[in-house]
Amino acid sequence: MRPKLLKSFTIVILFWLFATSMYWSFQKPEINLAALVKLKGLFPFLPVTVPTEARILGSLAVQRDVFLYWSIPVLIIAVVSGIAGFVFVWMLALKSDKSRTARETGSGNFRGVTITLGALPVPDVLPKDDIDLGSDDNEALNRVTERERRLLCDILGTISAQPKAYAGPGITIPLLDHTLNLVTKALSHRKYPGVSAIVAAANELGNLTAYQLKDKGDWVSTKSHTKESARILASLDSWSALPLQDRGAVMLAVKYYTTPRLIPELDGDPQTYRYARELLAVADDAQMEVVTEEKQRTLEKTELPDVLFDAFLRALPQLSFQSRGLPKGVQAVAWKIGSRVYLLEIKLRETVMAKLPQDVRGALSPTQKDKQQKLQPFTHELLKALEVHGWLVRKIDAIKLDAKEALWNVKAGKLEFKGVIIIDVPPEYLSQLPTEDSMYEVAVTGSLFTPGGSGVGTPMSKTDLVGLVLNPPSETITKQE
Repeated sequence: MRPKLLKSFTIVILFWLFATSMYWSFQKPEINLAALVKLKGLFPFLPVTVPTEARILGSLAVQRDVFLYWSIPVLIIAVVSGIAGFVFVWMLALKSDKSRTARETGSGNFRGVTITLGALPVPDVLPKDDIDLGSDDNEALNRVTERERRLLCDILGTISAQPKAYAGPGITIPLLDHTLNLVTKALSHRKYPGVSAIVAAANELGNLTAYQLKDKGDWVSTKSHTKESARILASLDSWSALPLQDRGAVMLAVKYYTTPRLIPELDGDPQTYRYARELLAVADDAQMEVVTEEKQRTLEKTELPDVLFDAFLRALPQLSFQSRGLPKGVQAVAWKIGSRVYLLEIKLRETVMAKLPQDVRGALSPTQKDKQQKLQPFTHELLKALEVHGWLVRKIDAIKLDAKEALWNVKAGKLEFKGVIIIDVPPEYLSQLPTEDSMYEVAVTGSLFTPGGSGVGTPMSKTDLVGLVLNPPSETITKQE
């Protein structure tokens, strides 16, 4: 409709331009003569003879000159201009039409899926190296299907392509080596060796994008590790090639690796749910075993007693000692009686851990298995460091403890605190302690791990820790020789 209307409009314009020009060219002799005079004035080089007066006999020659040198050029210029404008407008229209067609035409292909309108959004795919898992002589690899092997190679290849990625707290070996150790452990699973190894390896994919290296040389988490692992895993074509049930169980196990209690039933399928929980348990066991071994190697490379003791000395002046004038709302975590100091282990751990290098701090951070032990790795190593430097108090009255269990129960005022480290500070370090002793008198009621020796303490509150002076107990310790 629009092209036909434009064509008709153009024809009408050209017709009337031609008709009016012809009509004007054949006017009265006086009009033609005036036009010829103006034409000669504008273009003196034209071979035109201008008569002195308009006569009827000479009017034909005047009309001829006006028609040849004025009407025809004007018509030619108008036609050429019209054609040029027409071509320009159609070129713009054609360009706009092509742009719209290209914009609306479907583009992109993802796993065989195309789109008819617009561009198909596709996930970002990280670069990956070609990885070969080894010969078929490996008994564990022989039990892995071809699809599982291909996905495992893609996961390891993606990790291999970023050799400087963060391997995890307390782990100093490259992420690829750490992941290979996990795969080796997970492949020992009798029922699902390949899929278990995939879950264990895929959980490390999040390290590639979830952590950033800051100016101080520390790695900082900026995204959810498990969500990033699941996102990167889903971007691999080999993951979509797994059987449907394997694919669903693997994704659930990876996405909810740290929160297994939140795993939903996929499409109301309890079998996939149980499958995912079993895979997660295998990967978690491999993770715990490998991480424990690698953290131990990290600690073996460090002069741990000296590093811990140095961090302890730097943290000691920052501890809030119970004394008169302690600001309201500040919890007391230490008591001083002469050169003897009583330290709450939990608060001390938080303060000293912050002073350690990141790799040592990560190596001493407790695993799920460590949390079930009597002492966490940091506390165990700190007690050893204090013992090496001669600060640790292991004997009080008739009670004598090993260094690895030297935690006491202490009564300050009427409150009892469990898990207290007692140290004797040498004279050269007394300047790092408050000048005033605790306004509470302190009594040791027993050891933390001695059955029946810990007693029952009164529940603590923030007000109790920083409150008014309480009535002292009957038996007190003011100084320990």
